[in-house]
Amino acid sequence: MVMSSNSDDDANGSGSSNGSGSPYVILCDAGSTGTRLYVYSLPSSDDASSSSSSTTTSKNVPSRRHNVQIQEGPKIRPGLSSQTPDTVGTYLLPAFEAALGMIPAEHHATTPVYVYATAGMRLLPHDLQLDLYDALAVGLRDEPTVPFVVERDNLGTIDGEDEGYFAALAVNYLGGVIGSDLITLPRRHGDEEDHRDRDHRDRQLSMFGGSGRSGGGNDRDDDDAATLLGALDLGGASVQLVFDSRTMSPTRRRRLRELARDENHRHLQLMQQQQQ
Repeated sequence: MVMSSNSDDDANGSGSSNGSGSPYVILCDAGSTGTRLYVYSLPSSDDASSSSSSTTTSKNVPSRRHNVQIQEGPKIRPGLSSQTPDTVGTYLLPAFEAALGMIPAEHHATTPVYVYATAGMRLLPHDLQLDLYDALAVGLRDEPTVPFVVERDNLGTIDGEDEGYFAALAVNYLGGVIGSDLITLPRRHGDEEDHRDRDHRDRQLSMFGGSGRSGGGNDRDDDDAATLLGALDLGGASVQLVFDSRTMSPTRRRRLRELARDENHRHLQLMQQQQQ
């Protein structure tokens, strides 16, 4: 279950595992107070196959864990939503200047760029959002110091549910709960440290009324699947709460949805008062 409280609804290769020809991807996380650039380096298909076949759990099930490397660039302030179509074209240039040094030159021309904005942009009128993304795409493509692949379709605003979903994916991947194929990994039986981690996760889930037991989505028995982790994302203009609601009763799920709807309405009223 993804519950999001924000101010508006949504507005809108060879040797590579991302299909672009480059093992790198640039992601700009455009939040309400600023935009942070990240560079992800992904394993090649050959590396992934080798890792999957050589790394197994105690039950001889492939771990499917790929060693994704993340480099963090500068945060550009203020947020993307504070720009105008006349200024946004050069807004992210300091971040892309830093990205030049994070990615080998031979991959510059094939590395794709993604810009995903969240609640700050969701507050703006839909037409203004489109104008900003159009101008940003043109500005980056026309800038000779930005050699990366900038496609207009890769720039946009995500809704609160997607924002929470991405947060949950990140938490569960980093926590070793899901693999690179987004399927839950099996529990590591016989590992005392793993049991301690599992007990801690069970206690976390129990705070939301869950039993601490959840299958993954891959039809394994509960005892064999790792417990999914929840995520609480406190942003500058929105809040996302994500958890596995299958462990909860229908009554409790319905009540939580009502609380989320009420909180969303209250937050919208507050933001409208601040804008007056």
